[in-house]
This record gives sequence, structure tokens and C-alpha cells, in this order.
Amino acid sequence: MNNFLIDFFINKSNHRKVRLLKELSTEPKDIETFADKLAVSKETIRKDFSYFADVQPDAIIKTTELNKVFYTCSPQNKYQLMLKIIQEEPSFFIFKHLFSHDKLDVTKILTTFFFSESTYARYLKALNHLLCSYSVKLKNNPLILTGSELNIRNFYNKLLYFSREYPIFVNDLFFYDDFIASLKEQFPSYIASYDANKILYRFKVSVKRLSLGHTIHLSDKQREGIVRCDDYELFKKQIARLTKQYFQLHDLPEDEFVFFYRHA
Repeated sequence: MNNFLIDFFINKSNHRKVRLLKELSTEPKDIETFADKLAVSKETIRKDFSYFADVQPDAIIKTTELNKVFYTCSPQNKYQLMLKIIQEEPSFFIFKHLFSHDKLDVTKILTTFFFSESTYARYLKALNHLLCSYSVKLKNNPLILTGSELNIRNFYNKLLYFSREYPIFVNDLFFYDDFIASLKEQFPSYIASYDANKILYRFKVSVKRLSLGHTIHLSDKQREGIVRCDDYELFKKQIARLTKQYFQLHDLPEDEFVFFYRHA
């Protein structure tokens, strides 16, 4: 579990449980050590262990040494526990719906998580405080993500990339093996120079935003550095073919190709 994703557990109880799981994934520790690291009581740690046991029996492995009990958690059990906590955290529910549908009726959040309007308002304020770092903001109602298209895409790129271990943003049109294979064949040095997952999720975010009617507009400064060489023109043809074949997106604006080529 990376720190980027941990920050999106706004609920204090969920945030603590996720941090505890991260600690459980290292060497075995006793309850006193966990309590000290998380700055909570030993009773709170025991309650979290009890929660883990309810979700995944035998998830927590106990060993005894020198009359002390030490605790750890296997990667498989940690994964299952993380999935459960993700399901209980509103922020992931919110961004899953906004990524897919662009807007979300606030009443769905209230009824799904049994929020009062005041609790929801506090949660949204805390979430927006975090989103300031990415120059985007959530606004009511319906709930939408606002900011420049460049900032919105960059935010979703990070969110999808750092949450890729978990099935939060599932896409039924998952043709991306073909996408990566095509780029590897045509641009081996390009693929070798970048993290293939980052390329993949940048493309996924771009086509999703395009399908929702959002196009990107870059400044002259942001367009700088792209040399219109043969490789670039071939790159454009490959992207145009894939977006047309799988997403029925035609005649993409030039800035879309520049954005993807420059930022991949």
C-alpha cells in the first residue's frame, strides 16, 4: 500500500486500519509497538484486530517468543482486508463513479454510507483539502470534479496508477494488451524509456475523458518540445487507429496527441 492511496482514506478509522495493515506487512510486532507507531491505545489495536478477524478469519498470524505475542499478516490476507476497507471508504466510491459517469447524485453517497448532510459536508471539506495538492476540487450538486482538463487528467492518472493493485476502476473494454503490444512493436525505444503501466493508464484516462466529451487544450508552452518527426506522425496514426477501433473516437484534436506523446 503506497502513501498516495493511504491519503484517500479520509475516514479516521479506515485510515488507521490501513496504516496498521501496512505495519503488519513488515516484520512481526507486538501490540505495544503497533500502538506506539500509530499513536493509539492498545485497546484500539485489539479492536482493529477483531475487525480484521470478522472480515477474514485467521488473517492475523500470531507467534509467541519470550512470553510476548507478535502479530503479522500474509500478503494474500492483507489484500482481502484492503478490498473490504476500500469498499467502506466513500472517496473511492466517489471517484469510481465520477471517472465513469462524470457526475454523481449526492443522495447516493448519503444513502450508501448512511451519512447525514453535516457528516457529508465535513467529509467533502476534508477530501477537497487533499485535492488542493492536485489543483482540482469537488463541487455540489450533482457532485463533479472541477479544474483544468490537464489537472483532472493528471489526477486520474495518478489515482488509477497507484490503485492498480485493486479492482477499483474496472473497464469492460480492456483491450490494453493490444495497445501496449502495438506500441512495443512500433516504438520499442519509447516503451523501454517509460513505465508501461503509466503509459497504459494515461491512455485509459484520456479515452475515458474523451468519451465523456472532454477535450484537452494546451498552451503554446505546453506544446513545446514536440518535434513533428516521422516517429511522432506514426505514433499519431497508431493512437488514432486504436481509439477508432475500440472506442469509436474519430478525428482527435492535435492537442490530444501532443498531450499523450509529451506526458507518457
